[in-house]
Amino acid sequence: MATMTTAEKNLTIKSSVLDELRNTPVFENAVQIGDFEFAIPVEVDGEQRYCAISLTAKSNKDTKTTVAFNAEDAHNEYLDTVAVKAAKAEEKAKAKAEKLAKKASK
Repeated sequence: MATMTTAEKNLTIKSSVLDELRNTPVFENAVQIGDFEFAIPVEVDGEQRYCAISLTAKSNKDTKTTVAFNAEDAHNEYLDTVAVKAAKAEEKAKAKAEKLAKKASK
């Protein structure tokens, strides 16, 4: 039996997920806009808008150019990013409140 190439493995991964997605109600009106890329119509405040999703297979092995994907590491990086953004937003809100308080006291 021949070994699958990386491209064949990636295609299998994305096809498997796509088969599962196609069975969900949210995906029934999806419009394909690229290879494994879809626009899902969503009504917001009476307007038709779209949420675009793209399926990407991640490698489980290191290569010369990339590190193997680790879901836990990616999740932790995301949480760190969220925390940094929240801290910046809090600083900005605090500075704005101080500016308004200073302006009101004049």
